[in-house]
Amino acid sequence: MTEEKAKEILKEASEYVLAEGIETERVLLRPFCEEDKADFFELVSSREVQRLTGMSFKSKADMSEAFLKCLPKSDVPTRHFAIVYKKDRRVVGEISIAIYPFIKSEGMFDDKRGVSLSFELNENYQKKGIMTEVLNAVIDFLLVSHDFDFVNAGYFEFNEGSKRLQEKCGMKHWMDHIFPFEGKNIMTKEMIVWKEERRNARTGN
Repeated sequence: MTEEKAKEILKEASEYVLAEGIETERVLLRPFCEEDKADFFELVSSREVQRLTGMSFKSKADMSEAFLKCLPKSDVPTRHFAIVYKKDRRVVGEISIAIYPFIKSEGMFDDKRGVSLSFELNENYQKKGIMTEVLNAVIDFLLVSHDFDFVNAGYFEFNEGSKRLQEKCGMKHWMDHIFPFEGKNIMTKEMIVWKEERRNARTGN
């Protein structure tokens, strides 16, 4: 997959989300706005969220820089969407759409259309099924509603919660990847779900 094709696919997926929106019973996905800064700070200031997602912030300035990258821009390679909990209208998490380098360099994806997802959820809203709701909705949106070929996500090998979440959403392990974090190399388990598998699961075939 060439860099040009990757950008084209990412733009297409992002524009579908922006134009149509993704909403479930409890949450909706939308672009970040300036008013979300306090909720974002609460989300990413959690050391446990940082540990499980590979984020690292030394100061509020670092968090502010990260927040600016979440705001809608046409020149960034990753598109970020706020996860809004409808009951209290708070931004309780974030989901990003990207195409990672190991996807671009893997020949099995040369003629395929798909994206990579990463996500995090405020600790106070975990273990309520919210992220399962979000991930299932995004996967269905891309693979069932819009005919993309695959969705990729991953987790640190020690993150059993994310492993169970992704497996619950029909994703399967396909490769390992090394992620450098705070001076260490951490193994990530890359997961994938294909269009045919998702559609068969939804129709019971």
